[in-house]
Amino acid sequence: MSNSELTVIIERYKKDLITMDNAIGLIKGIVYAKELLHEVTQRSILQEQLDEIYESMVGDNGRERYTHEEIIDLVKEYYDCYKWMCEHDLTKLREEKK
Repeated sequence: MSNSELTVIIERYKKDLITMDNAIGLIKGIVYAKELLHEVTQRSILQEQLDEIYESMVGDNGRERYTHEEIIDLVKEYYDCYKWMCEHDLTKLREEKK
């Protein structure tokens, strides 16, 4: 095999390697884009769920009207009230008043 034939073969393999390298880069980009889209979608779903929780706790636009800390305090107050009501069965309290 002559030097020119070897050079042609080597150049062809170089082009194939470069093409493969580019293809791998594109595949990595597509995978990254898909993962990024999944992450954005998940965050969007979580934001919507958080909006629903805030609105069920304090009404419309709850996330705009209350800070996270204020909502946590409200949840604790609601829980304490619920716990007290469970411990002091209101039907028994009403009967005792009669």
